[in-house]
Amino acid sequence: MSSQLAKGRKLLGPLLAHLSSIYTPGQLDSLLHAFSQPRKSSFRLTTLKVPSASLPSTVATIQTHLRTLRYTHPPPRTVKCSWHKHAYQISNTSVDVQHFLTHPLYTSGQMHFQSLSSMIPPVILSPQPGERVLDMCAAPGGKSTQLVEAVGKSGRVVVNEVDRERMWRLVKTVERLVPEEVRRRVVEYRLGDGRKLEMGAGEGGEFEQGGKRGLGCWAASAAQGSQEADVSGDGGSATGTQPQRRYNKSRVVGMPFDAVLVDAPCSGEGTIDVTNPVSYRHWSPQYVAKQSKLQRQLLLNAYTLLKPGGTLVYSTCTLSPQENEEVVQELLDKYRDNVEVMELDPPFGGEDGLGLGNFSRGLRRHLGKEFRRDMENALRVFPNEDYEGFFVAKLRKTEV
Repeated sequence: MSSQLAKGRKLLGPLLAHLSSIYTPGQLDSLLHAFSQPRKSSFRLTTLKVPSASLPSTVATIQTHLRTLRYTHPPPRTVKCSWHKHAYQISNTSVDVQHFLTHPLYTSGQMHFQSLSSMIPPVILSPQPGERVLDMCAAPGGKSTQLVEAVGKSGRVVVNEVDRERMWRLVKTVERLVPEEVRRRVVEYRLGDGRKLEMGAGEGGEFEQGGKRGLGCWAASAAQGSQEADVSGDGGSATGTQPQRRYNKSRVVGMPFDAVLVDAPCSGEGTIDVTNPVSYRHWSPQYVAKQSKLQRQLLLNAYTLLKPGGTLVYSTCTLSPQENEEVVQELLDKYRDNVEVMELDPPFGGEDGLGLGNFSRGLRRHLGKEFRRDMENALRVFPNEDYEGFFVAKLRKTEV
């Protein structure tokens, strides 16, 4: 491990210097350690396919499968998540989604591998049954399916994605985890730039299918092409031939939303793995600045799509204040008394303190910049063996 840390310190020197404005030398050492060690895999059981009464037997089936992985040591076991009643970790870091790709519980969509950190934003947004929700940057789809579970058959979830390839991955994830009758009633796919979405009458629009255009309502079709699983991150990359589908390309999203999730593109500082150059070779202060500009545009537009009294969650898997507190502060500066950063429920917030040692409050200041007092209601997640680094802020559009 010492050689790995030395390698990481050399490779990530500019990043560590960048983050020294918010972390002590000891915290930077802990950060480097987190970047240099494998992280435990986690999964959740999908409530649309696993009835509550079947949860114990389903977990037992998973535990039985883990016992067949004889080459792993120590023997892996499932560990219940303390804040999500359907989420679990696997105790041995050598076990991941690859060990379940052909297991019936995975292929049938009853379980989904997703990092604990990435489960937090939908839990904090907490949409209610029957509500209308927008997932502005939806791929690869794990968070989207959490939102579908929350709103139920009487709700509506608009999942938007700007990239066609990522849209395909999003559709594959939703089709695996959400029953067809629920998808047809609840889910609407949109292919477009979240910065350009706007409210307007109706929810019809312009559609694209195989390069052809037409008008009508989006309809899910039977899956075509490869059925290979998405295996990286919150759903991951997909392989195979892209299925022919119809995606709504209209900017108009109809009436305002009860809740909006902006899980924004970011520099990914919270998910760095020293053994995987893809996770960090793109990083530079200039890239952080570029992402920050995009994030501000997404967040500002998301606010305009929210109904008075509605809630908006902004999240990233990065650590830089430039992509987190500074982005939220721009929204606060523009709308002032018409928006607030909400206090989070335990273990993510509350008067009694945060529930886990690697959870902390949002920053009040950075490099001479003062943030509004309620910024401390935001959540920062420090990466470790259990969690990726994350930032989450829940905002409410006050009545106007």
